[in-house]
Formats: sequence, structure tokens, C-alpha cells
Amino acid sequence: MPAMATEDKLLGQTISHYRVFEKLGGGGMGVVYKAEDVKLGRFVALKFLPDDVAKDPQALARFQREAKAASALNHPNICTIHEIDEQNGQAFIVMEYLDGVTLKHRIGSKPMEIDEVLSLGIELADALDAAHSARIIHRDIKPANIFVTKKGHAKILDFGLAKVSTTRSSAGDEITLATLGADSEQLTSPGSVVGTVAYMSPEQARGEALDVRTDLFSFGVLLYEMATGKQAFSGPTWAVTVHAILAQAPVSLQESQPDLPHRMQEIIDKCLIKNRDLRYQTAAEIHRDLLRLKKDYESGKKLKSAQTAARWAPLRKIRLGLSVATLFLLIALVVWGPAALRKLMASRVGGALIAGRKSVAVLPISVGADDPKLAAFGKGLLEDIAAKLSQLSANHDLEVIPARTLENRKIATLGDAMKEFGANLGLTVSLKQEDQLVRATYSLIDAKTDKNLAADSLTAPISDLFAIEDKLTSSIANALNVSLRTDEKQALAGHATTIPEAYQYFLEGQGYLRPQREALTSAEAMFQQALKLDPNYGPAEAGLGQTYWFLYDLTKQERWIDMAQKHCAKAIELGNSGAEGHACLGTIENGHGNYEKALEQFRQAVQLDPTNDQAYSHLAEAYQKLNQLDKAEEVLKRRITARPDYWRGYSGLGVFYFGQAEYEKAQAMFEKAASLRANNYGDYKNLGAVLIYEGKDEDAIRALEKSIAIRPSYGAYQNLGVAESRVRRFDRAAQATEQALKLDDSDYQVWGNLGDFLYYGGDKARATDAYKKAISMAEQQLRINPRDNNVLSDLADYSAMLGDRGRALDYLDRSLAGKEKDKDLLFRAALVYNQLHETGTALEWLRKSLAAGFSKSVVSKTPDLDNLHDNPQYQSLMKQK
Repeated sequence: MPAMATEDKLLGQTISHYRVFEKLGGGGMGVVYKAEDVKLGRFVALKFLPDDVAKDPQALARFQREAKAASALNHPNICTIHEIDEQNGQAFIVMEYLDGVTLKHRIGSKPMEIDEVLSLGIELADALDAAHSARIIHRDIKPANIFVTKKGHAKILDFGLAKVSTTRSSAGDEITLATLGADSEQLTSPGSVVGTVAYMSPEQARGEALDVRTDLFSFGVLLYEMATGKQAFSGPTWAVTVHAILAQAPVSLQESQPDLPHRMQEIIDKCLIKNRDLRYQTAAEIHRDLLRLKKDYESGKKLKSAQTAARWAPLRKIRLGLSVATLFLLIALVVWGPAALRKLMASRVGGALIAGRKSVAVLPISVGADDPKLAAFGKGLLEDIAAKLSQLSANHDLEVIPARTLENRKIATLGDAMKEFGANLGLTVSLKQEDQLVRATYSLIDAKTDKNLAADSLTAPISDLFAIEDKLTSSIANALNVSLRTDEKQALAGHATTIPEAYQYFLEGQGYLRPQREALTSAEAMFQQALKLDPNYGPAEAGLGQTYWFLYDLTKQERWIDMAQKHCAKAIELGNSGAEGHACLGTIENGHGNYEKALEQFRQAVQLDPTNDQAYSHLAEAYQKLNQLDKAEEVLKRRITARPDYWRGYSGLGVFYFGQAEYEKAQAMFEKAASLRANNYGDYKNLGAVLIYEGKDEDAIRALEKSIAIRPSYGAYQNLGVAESRVRRFDRAAQATEQALKLDDSDYQVWGNLGDFLYYGGDKARATDAYKKAISMAEQQLRINPRDNNVLSDLADYSAMLGDRGRALDYLDRSLAGKEKDKDLLFRAALVYNQLHETGTALEWLRKSLAAGFSKSVVSKTPDLDNLHDNPQYQSLMKQK
């Protein structure tokens, strides 16, 4: 093997089974070449180690250990190591060949766009988390060791190889900072600490023992440079840079990049805390915060205000519980096929079962031991049982609330399920495995009295898992006094496979199926095992498709989309997955914006399963996105026709009418829903919101108080504050709003509402504090979108309430830019000028807002304008038609 000094002679040569084409780069830890793997016909990158590592047996052995550990990492954002080899005593690594540039070149000296910073940051944090979970530390995270592909995805280079060094700290730890990156870097130490100084953690600079948190500090430095185009710590000498790392904070992002979201500063600051016990402890925590910031940034942080109208007068703060149309996010897989029941031992305790409507909350599974596989199987079993029982609701007065729905809403008790969903029955199931037998026990519980109404216990061989589900389902149906028709009995006993082992893997996959990376990996493996045993198992194909869609939703990596589509389409092709293959493919098309294609899939799903609430909701949603509102309404009405005694259909149609400002129709729907399920706070909360819009304030207050009596909630308290203020009971309005803020204090508009209620209630000192809080929070949100007209108008209003004329008018002018015909913003201008005691100007803006269509009823009930009621010009405006 030629020495590194004669490296150019490698061009054109074949090393092992790799033909060298060109030199890609070189640095202190080696030279990288592009080569072709002549055996597999693919391009790879070859990296040859320098002599001081290759000729040191201890260093070489250590390098091989680390490289082997890194090669075990299988992550889309970590450069893959294919092989470690040597020729003529010269060690080299065979790595994945990447097409693109290093992050160092991508940054250059200019800030990157915030959406790219977030996208790459999320991918890198996920990669770090995967490596750290495998107990591998990089130790030299820096732009030169990050690759950005032409498709815009990040890859960490040389993961796990940074520990290779013959240099040791005084504590005996290997602390090398230089990796095998293709670029050489400035600011390296000639002494005991070798590597790139500018990206070191404080503990690294001090030569202390390292753990994963050193990578998190370096990652923070990396994020800072991506966001600003500048290094967080730099200086003319190595010593000055180390001093900055140990004792100084970098220039604030708000100074260098004031348009960046404030939370970006918070995330970077937490990464760069000098004391590692106080900084982020895991990459997963950073990943979570970056994901949340990206979501808020992309939506303009309007997640809450999207459900509102106006502050008081425009009623932006009236919140409707829009979640009623999407309570069941779970796709329940219904399977079909032959199965035989076995005779099983059973015991029953009796009680008077609830007459009339039965709403059953399926509570979380209980397993007899700490057995993850049995727990996953149990969760999947509950999903299938809930899906089959839900099918019975087409012909019986029965509602089933799956355990996954309770889990998504963080509900763990039957009492909370009764308040949240109006459930009057609870179903508990426990599993216990002893040798080759599985014992399953269920109980039906009265939600009001907590008494056990019925119970059954059965034992079956682990090899006959069909019997467990079949017996449980039929026994529960009998306990519910559901008289089964012949076709219903066949459906309950149906499965899409005749292979018990495939069925077991499928149920375990169902148990793991939730939007978390580790759980999805397990779900993928289980569904694949089921399909190995039975390639014609449609529900497993649909489950695999949904798994890949969840992975895309988590990672935004496009490769998952094709895989999701492939498996959902296969489920449909097999013809035994019921509605769920179509629902799965419809979800993907909908996510792509292919609403016409999504329509067809959801149409098929509804035809196959008339009880599938999610399919109805998605079908109506697709029509709405295509602006075919009459067809959306028709679908929601059909949903009611299919199950006329089911409250959820009426609530869903009520939400639709509310969105179309058809408040009387919405009121009728919510009243009907409330009559079909007693003691549910959501129906009364929604009804209260609609009644406020109709100007029926006292009726709204009664509905909202009833909602709160059942279950106190943020939305009900907030709407109650609005309703109380409209009848001039400001003390009660402030009290209700303070209760809302105890439950959630993250919305600046609610703080602004509190300021209004306190101000008009006479407590101007506390009102000032509330307005200042609202302004501070609104200004943070404005950094995300400086052109948000609604936020600007709110800031104008709050500033006027504090008497700050200059800031109020500046915010107002900015809010009206390009929106001179927006009736809500015109009305806000009238409020601002009226508060600044410029009556003539206020009346002119009021005239403009009324001419644009603003509601006179709302104007008349706005306390801000009470001082104008005796003004002849105001009276004239209010009389005009």
C-alpha cells in the first residue's frame, strides 16, 4: 500500500475490491476517495488512516472497536460504515458515498433560513439520540462533520470514530476531538487536547471524563452557527477561545438575528449551559423541543387562535371544542375469516346492567407481569375487540370508546371517561400468561356507582389466540345484552388469517402502533413477521402502511411515503382488510393534498364500514378542502342517518355549521348531542360558544356553568369570562378567566381579556400587570411572524389600554397594512382611537367597520364603546341599515 505522501497514485488503482476514482478531501485524520465497489456495483467512500494511527497497534485496535460500534448504527441521518479493512498494513474504512456538501460549506458565513435550521436540527438530534442510546458518543460535532445531501437531509459523518487517539487527559480518558472528517479546521491545539477547539464543551476543554452531554453542548454550538452564520465561541488564539467556552456566553441571537423565534434562543441557551447537569440531558429532549418549535413556526403559532373569533367584540376568544370531529384518531382494523370457538372455563357475577344507551369506555389493559410482549399483545387485542364491538353500533344503541382514544386524551380512569365522553360503562381486561396458557378476565363497571355489573374469566392455550378474542368479544356482547344477528355473530368470529402466530404478531404490532420512533420500529417488525407467516394478511399490510405514514409524519423523510402507499395499496388489493386499507391510503393522499384521490378512498371506507367515524370525518374534510361545502354537509348528515341515536354525528355536524357561521343550526345540533349523552362537558361547552355568537349571553352562561360543573375546562372558563363580560359582570368575568389561566396560561389573548375585565371592573393596577404580560407574550409571537395582522392589532389595543399612544398607533398602522377592508381590524382601530380619547377618529373607523359588514349587535355589547352610546353620531351609525 502506498504511503499517504503518495496518495495521488491511488487514483485508478483497485484496493481490495474497490476501484478508486477521485480524491474527495483530506485532513489531519486521513484522506477520502470516491471509489466503486466492483462486487456490488455501487459507489462508496474510502478513508485511509494516517500512519501515526495505522502503525500504532493499540490505537488501531481501539479504532477498530469504535468503528465496529459505529457500523452497528442504522439511522438515516448517520453516514453508514460498510467495512473496515487494511491492505499492506494501511487501514481504511469503507463508508456510504454521499452527494452534496458539508454543513461547513452550506453555512459559509451567512445565516441559514430558520426552516432549514429546524429541519436539519431535528434530523441531527434524532441521530444523536439513536447513537447515544447505543452508548456511542461522537465527541466532535461540528459543521465539517455534518453532510447535507442534495435532497436537503443531514448526515453525521464518522460517528463513533472521534474517540480514536493516542492522547489521554490527566484523568486517563481518551478526549480526542479530531475525527476523520474530510475537512481540516482552524483552532486546533498542539498540546494534549487535540482537535477543533471552537466546538468543545467546557468539560472537554477541562480534560474531564465525558458523557453524551458533551455532544449536546457541541450541537448547541452547531445550531448557533447555522442560525447566525457565526461561531458561538471564537478568538484569535486557542487560549482565548477556550476561555470563551469556559466563562462567556455567545452574542444573543436576538441581537444578531432579531427575526428568529425566541424559543430558538431558549433551546440553544439550554444546550450551551456550562454546567452539564443543568443543560439538556438527552438528545431526545432537544428533538422534542425543536419539533414543537417547527410546528409552531410553520403554523404561525395560531394553533389556539384558529379556533377563536375575536377578543371581545369580534369574539376572537370564544373557543369551540372542535375536537369532537376527531376524537377517534385511531384506525380500528376489523378483520375477517373463519375461526372455531373452544370450550372454556368461565365464571360470571351479575348485576342490573344499565338500560338504554350504553357507552363503554375500554380502559387500559392490565398484564400480570412486567412483560412488554404480553402488554403489546394485550393492547392490540383491546383494539380489535373495540373495533368489533363498534361494528355492532350500526344496529344497536351502543358506543365504544377505544383504549387508544383514552390514551390520546390522557384519560386513565372511568370517572374521567364519564366526564370527557359521557361513558356510563367501563370495560377492564387483564391478561396473565402461565407456561403455555393465557388467562383473560374482563369486568363491566357502572361508571356512576363503580359497581361491577358483569365479569367473565377464560383460559386458552397460547397457540389458540383466536379463542381468546372470540370468547371475550362474544361474552362482552352478551353481558351488554346485545342480541346478535347471524351476520353479526359471523363478524365477531371473523379473522383475516387462519394462522394463529401471524395473528399474534399482528396484535402485538397494533399494540406498538403509536407515533413514537421506538414504538414504530417495534410495530414495523411485528407486522413484517405477521406477513412472513401469511403474505395475504390484509390488516397487517394496512398496519404496516400506517406505521410508515407515522414515520413520515415524525421524520418528514419522503422515503416513508412510498412505503406507506405501497403497503396500503397492497391491503386494498388483498381485499380482506375491510375499510382500513382505503382509510390508510386516503390519509396519505389527504396528507399530500390530493383531495380528489382521498375522496375516493374515504368513500370506499364509508361504504365498507358505515360505523367508521374517522372515515366520515375525513370524507367531509376532503370536500371542505375542495370547497364543496354542500357535499361535506351531505356526508355529515349521512353519518347521522346511519346511526341516528349516536351523539357524535350531531356534534360533528354542529362543528361544521359553526364553521359556516350557521349558528342556529349549530345550536340545534349541539342540543341534540347533549340530549343523547348525559353529563358530557364538551356538548355544553360547544353550545355555550354558539349561544354567545347568537347574542344569547345568559343562556350561554348557563350552558358553560353546566359544562364546568361536569368537568372544569380551559375553554369553558374562557368562554364564560367572555359571556359574563358581555352582561357587564366584570368581576365574575375576571374570576372565570383567572380559572382558565390556571389550566393554561400560554395564550396572550387570554391575558389581554383578563386585563380588559379587570380594567372595566375597576382594578386598573392588576389590569396593567395583565396587559404587560399579554404584550410581552404577543411580542414574542410577533418575532415568529412580524406581519401577523391580528397580533399587531392586539398589541395596538393593549398599548392603548396602557396609554402608550405612540406604540399603539405604530402597531395599528402595521396591522392595517394591506388589510384596509378587514372589518375586524377596522373595528379594532375604532377601539384603539376611542381608548386614546380621539372620539372623532374612533367614530370614523367605526363607520368603516360597519360599512365593511361588522356586526352592530357586537358593537352594542362592547364595553370599550359604552362612552359613545349618548353620542349622536354613534347613534346615527347604529340606526343606519
